[in-house]
Amino acid sequence: MTAFTTRHRIAIAAVLALACVAMLILSRNGVLDPVRCGLGDALSPRSSATNSIIREKRSSGDLERENEALRQERDALAAEVARLNDLKTEVEQLRQLVNVQETNTDWTMVTARVIAGDPAMLNKTITIDKGTADGIQKGMAVVDPYFFVGLVTAVSEHSAQVTLGIDITSSVGAEDQNSGATGIVYGLWQNGGRMEMRHIDRASTVTNGDLIVTSNDSSVNTAMVPGNIIIGKVTEDPVVDNQSDTLTVTVAPASNYDNLEVVAVITASTRPTGTQTPAASGTPTAAPATPSPTS
Repeated sequence: MTAFTTRHRIAIAAVLALACVAMLILSRNGVLDPVRCGLGDALSPRSSATNSIIREKRSSGDLERENEALRQERDALAAEVARLNDLKTEVEQLRQLVNVQETNTDWTMVTARVIAGDPAMLNKTITIDKGTADGIQKGMAVVDPYFFVGLVTAVSEHSAQVTLGIDITSSVGAEDQNSGATGIVYGLWQNGGRMEMRHIDRASTVTNGDLIVTSNDSSVNTAMVPGNIIIGKVTEDPVVDNQSDTLTVTVAPASNYDNLEVVAVITASTRPTGTQTPAASGTPTAAPATPSPTS
């Protein structure tokens, strides 16, 4: 049994050796090429599919990481652009304020940054970063830089609250720059409006498009507010108030209350009552044709 098994193994080994030799001879002569091509074609789709899946998984992960990196870069660039735009606006406002100060040499002005608005959004007020330590007092006029913004209504050592001209509690003595008609400009924001000028003599001539400025007339001017600061522009024909026998006109504010970043507080003015404010170089001679909307 053992001898048979040994002979059997030798025979199998000999057959395998002869088969290998035959395969080598056939391969050299190209006889097996069609077989190799067939096997390659049969296995190629599976191999390609496997490689494609691996590449797809790798590509999806890479793309997601690249997209996230691009999103972060985009957000960072957008934030930087916004910061630069704010800085540009602030620099321009500061430049104009310097120009106003140089022109109005009888004014003493303190430049301040807006640091907050009314958190409850019930009143149109802002908070600035200057206070009594900088000479700020209640009642002082605030401009930005050529236009009337409002009045200081509360003050602490290093900050102050400014009530904007459109707030319903705001009032300031005013006059029509064209006709000289005087009155009081009131805020209307809480009532859905902006401003209106009331108590105008019925015989006065006030027309649509006239420029309204702070009054320097001693009979109506507001204390601590120099005259001839642009408030806004008349946008409608006057309405007669029969009860008081006076005129009322709608006024569109010239100041852009949505973009207050740097303002100036007029802390003192040596100009005698009844004199005109000299126009600064580059100062608008009229309010904007379409004043910026204010919220």
